[in-house]
Amino acid sequence: KSCCFILCVSIARGNKNAKLLCCRRAFMVRVLLSVMQFRINARYVAADPPFIGIELDHSDSGREGCAVSTLTITSEPQDWRGAVQVAVQEVRRLQQHGVTAAELVGM
Repeated sequence: KSCCFILCVSIARGNKNAKLLCCRRAFMVRVLLSVMQFRINARYVAADPPFIGIELDHSDSGREGCAVSTLTITSEPQDWRGAVQVAVQEVRRLQQHGVTAAELVGM
């Protein structure tokens, strides 16, 4: 029997779907999530990462009238701290340094 640690963090935010600004914002959130996923895969897959998977998702929920962003971290129970640390580091790197032109071209 195998067991793993899963941490799922979701943030819901009110969404007025009718405005172009909301569409533009939703598109940019999807770009940022894709860049972060690419960075995590490129940086840690060749190494022996402390996580099984780190997944990012963003979806608009018309029924609830909000957008939901979710970060899901999966690791072995003994590696949960390292897995969370990697996710936090990558979010901070994205916040501090933004997205490079090369990352946008590679998408």
